[in-house]
Amino acid sequence: MYDAPSVEYYRRRELAERELADQAVSISIRNIHLDMVDRYRALAQELELRWSGQDRAGLPTDASALDREQPGG
Repeated sequence: MYDAPSVEYYRRRELAERELADQAVSISIRNIHLDMVDRYRALAQELELRWSGQDRAGLPTDASALDREQPGG
């Protein structure tokens, strides 16, 4: 099931990390924050895909849906 508060949390953290990256005085610290931006974005996208019933490849996450798509299944 879609957990909107979790997705919203990850989106807020993504934005916060982006702001911290913009404020960083060190390239290495900036890169750490940008890495966190990517991670939070991926977590939010993963939850959204699960909610939509698909995985990252666009395939159904429900095993019974996979069975229905196979001939004779």
